[in-house]
Amino acid sequence: MIDLKPILASEYSNFYSYFIRDYSQELEQNYGYSHTTAVEIAEKDLERCFPYGASTKEHQLMCITRTQNAHLLGYLWHSIDVEKATTFIYDVYITPEFRNCGYGTLALAKLEQQVSKNGIYEIKLRVAYTNGKARKLYERIGFKITGYNMSKNLNKPRPHAHE
Repeated sequence: MIDLKPILASEYSNFYSYFIRDYSQELEQNYGYSHTTAVEIAEKDLERCFPYGASTKEHQLMCITRTQNAHLLGYLWHSIDVEKATTFIYDVYITPEFRNCGYGTLALAKLEQQVSKNGIYEIKLRVAYTNGKARKLYERIGFKITGYNMSKNLNKPRPHAHE
């Protein structure tokens, strides 16, 4: 089985490194940003969401661990909107050596149990169109498509993150 435990300050730098690498790759692939610009955007977005690192209260960053030995399996980042009784999942990550073992499904089920005890009635998320495995997982466990993010390239150079 697995546990979801709040990330410790000492664990945050490992999450930060993973997230910047992963999110900047997504920005490059899906939006055509240069590597440098994608990294700048990823860093800016993460620092906006976690201005106090692991101690930021508006977002919950959890370590997915094995119950029996607390071995790190991945991360789950979500943010609760108490007024709307919803939570939004920003990221679910399972380390490569533990993928396709059911840990993502278990982590999402554990999150559902935790938030439903606290009056949350809906879990929302966004998944990249190119991430077919994740889409299939989410649909298999009951998520429904509620819309599509779309973009159109106007053949103009992309502005830098700081512009």
